[in-house]
Amino acid sequence: MTNCKRIEFKKAAEKFLKSRPRKEQVRILSQIYKLPSGNHIKKMEGYDNRYHLRVGDIRVIYELHADGVTLIVLVAEIGNRGDVYK
Repeated sequence: MTNCKRIEFKKAAEKFLKSRPRKEQVRILSQIYKLPSGNHIKKMEGYDNRYHLRVGDIRVIYELHADGVTLIVLVAEIGNRGDVYK
């Protein structure tokens, strides 16, 4: 059973997030920190532990990993709706 969670960002996700206006950054981050629960979350087909979160026209692709004590939410990619899946 996991008692705490840790959120990690890959470099590409962090770079996209920093390029957005401050207000949009706050909106995206507030949804990321609610993970793994929340609205607008779907499991990605073809992957065991990969999900995507919809925040307006922005998509957040993330993976869930557990090491027994900590749930790790790895934000792999953040991008515009049509570009993030390529």
